[in-house]
Amino acid sequence: KSRPPTRISSSKDLGVVLSRARKARGLSQREVAARLGVTQKWISAIEQGKSRAWIDKVLDLSYCPGVQ
Repeated sequence: KSRPPTRISSSKDLGVVLSRARKARGLSQREVAARLGVTQKWISAIEQGKSRAWIDKVLDLSYCPGVQ
């Protein structure tokens, strides 16, 4: 059974989607951070919807193997 597409209308929504995707793949914030070359704190901020991140890193995160 497939889910309808997720609507992302805020940084908070994006954070929820990314957090769920990471957890569904069994990855820790630390593992994702290491793959991207950022800190675990940065990943945490993104997942909490804080907008201090650079957009290119957000895009990197969305394309990170195992996080898509």
